Amino acid sequence: MLWVNAQPSVAGDLQHNKRDTPSAAMPLSAWHQQMGVQEYEGSTKLRMFLDSASFKEHEKWARMGIFYGFTTNPTILKRDGVPCSVRCLTRMARLVKLPCTMNGIQTAALLREKGVRTTITGVYYPHQVLVAQSVGASYVAPYLGRMGDVFGREEGFNKVIEMQRMIDGCDSGMRSLVASIRSTEDLVKMTAKGCNTYTFSPDVAAGLFDSPLTLRATGQFEADAQENKDQFEDDVDEVEEELRLTRSS
Repeated sequence: MLWVNAQPSVAGDLQHNKRDTPSAAMPLSAWHQQMGVQEYEGSTKLRMFLDSASFKEHEKWARMGIFYGFTTNPTILKRDGVPCSVRCLTRMARLVKLPCTMNGIQTAALLREKGVRTTITGVYYPHQVLVAQSVGASYVAPYLGRMGDVFGREEGFNKVIEMQRMIDGCDSGMRSLVASIRSTEDLVKMTAKGCNTYTFSPDVAAGLFDSPLTLRATGQFEADAQENKDQFEDDVDEVEEELRLTRSS
């Protein structure tokens, strides 16, 4: 996904550059093919995106196989040293992020006519979900963390849940792409209430694997495996033969 200035004239520029897009932030098919990562289509409705413009982070996390794609915005582009221009961004993305403003929605409507998929972003209020659905957006992006800063953590959470219920109630194909996520606990809490699509930073992604008890158990498994290997090293052929006879009996 990419961000463009919300002006209707940009729709023509995007359509002109659409054919020159060699890879995509969404889906990851192009990245998977380039890096030899096998794409897996599971039965889950969950979609997780990495919120980063860093190609180093893209490559690192694409190999993990847990992300559906990548997202970005002008602040992230600035941080990661990527030019914020249509010419540059159409080479890394196939889906355009537009703000939920009158200009942004007008641009989304023009892009829809040209077959360009959009995400309506900068969303803080439930009524903005109605606008995003009506214009045919693929995603709407509420800012969970920032909403918590403005409305209070619990009220921000409740507003995002209300948005998800609105989408479900309209039987819409649009997804709520919950952004501004600051912890793995946010992911757990939102998923338990019915949300299933998120974008978050590499730091939050790393937190998914910050599990001391799992690491402790893994360390014990490895130690036991080595001890077992040392104990039976001289008798391994005999043990394997016994196992083979047991399976065949």
